[in-house]
Amino acid sequence: MNKVKKTASKEKKTTAPCSALVCVYEKDNAEHFEIAVRSLYEQTLPPDEVVIVGDGKLSRELYAKIDMLKKSYPSVKYYELEKNLGIGAASNYGISKCKNELIAKMDSDDISLPERIEKQVAEFEKDPSLSVLGGQLDEFANNDPDQVVSRREVPTSSEKIIRFARRRSPINNPTVMFRKADIQSVGGYPEMNRAEDYLLFVRLIAAKKLLRNLPDTVVKYRLDADNIKRRKSWSNTKEMIRARKEAYKLGVARWIDYEFMKIAFLCLFIAPSGLAKISYQLGLRK
Repeated sequence: MNKVKKTASKEKKTTAPCSALVCVYEKDNAEHFEIAVRSLYEQTLPPDEVVIVGDGKLSRELYAKIDMLKKSYPSVKYYELEKNLGIGAASNYGISKCKNELIAKMDSDDISLPERIEKQVAEFEKDPSLSVLGGQLDEFANNDPDQVVSRREVPTSSEKIIRFARRRSPINNPTVMFRKADIQSVGGYPEMNRAEDYLLFVRLIAAKKLLRNLPDTVVKYRLDADNIKRRKSWSNTKEMIRARKEAYKLGVARWIDYEFMKIAFLCLFIAPSGLAKISYQLGLRK
């Protein structure tokens, strides 16, 4: 009898005192979305709620996946914006709906590695002054998580993160966990479709909040053919430059950093896609 009780206790999975936030919109792949959400429930320590925000009306396939996920996992909560407002606005709405102070951000087509939530929650419990914690990110191709082709490396210490933020985003946004109150204290994510994550982290640094990264890979990021195409749009280029200008105005970046990044983004915009892809991989990844 004692042996049976011990086995049953061992199989019982506890949850982490945190929420996970996933934003989704109509053009997202329904199969990839399901894999992303399930990866949150396949954690060694799953979040005790997953908040999904529909950024406007979704496809029939996505609605079917959400219904299925809600039946499989009672802690899934779904909210929907009346119209598509962009990732920044959708993220802020989702943050307001999360019941926990700790929130893990999750992209709708990536995969969280099994120990991600447990490792991140442990760091927040050790350091009450910590506002934001990210991690390293592996990129995979051809829809095969085992086919890792590159790695986004970011610095781990707060001092190096501050220096890194002069030109590049110091946190891999798909890996981030943060304290809700600290994010809301700087106005949340800027309502932009690109560079909203970089500008949020810049504002947090300017507000003297503590940001760090784990040295471990915690998320696998799905590469697709449209990644470079999206980055080469004029609207994306303008938002990237705008974010760097604000970083300069807030004192996080220097004038030379702003000018360098402005020229770099303009060059990437006019460069042929093949050259832009090579530059992007050399500049941002290993």
